[in-house]
Amino acid sequence: MNNRSREILSPQNGAAPPSDPPAGPGAMQLLLTPPEAAAALAVSPRTLWSLTSTGQVRAIKVGRLTRYDPRDLRDFVDRLRGQ
Repeated sequence: MNNRSREILSPQNGAAPPSDPPAGPGAMQLLLTPPEAAAALAVSPRTLWSLTSTGQVRAIKVGRLTRYDPRDLRDFVDRLRGQ
């Protein structure tokens, strides 16, 4: 797992989210594109799509675009650990 994936999936350690999202390079994104989400999970985009279509990973539709909330990705990983 690369540093970006760890940053995306790391818990906030109980810290409250800032009222304004950070801006600029390195700022945390609220939603990830399918390739970013696949990379964060270390799976192929096709595998991510399969997980999404079967309801194992939650996706968010923004118009015609599909996006992923990093918290949903973390929930998926946590569910896998619990099996």
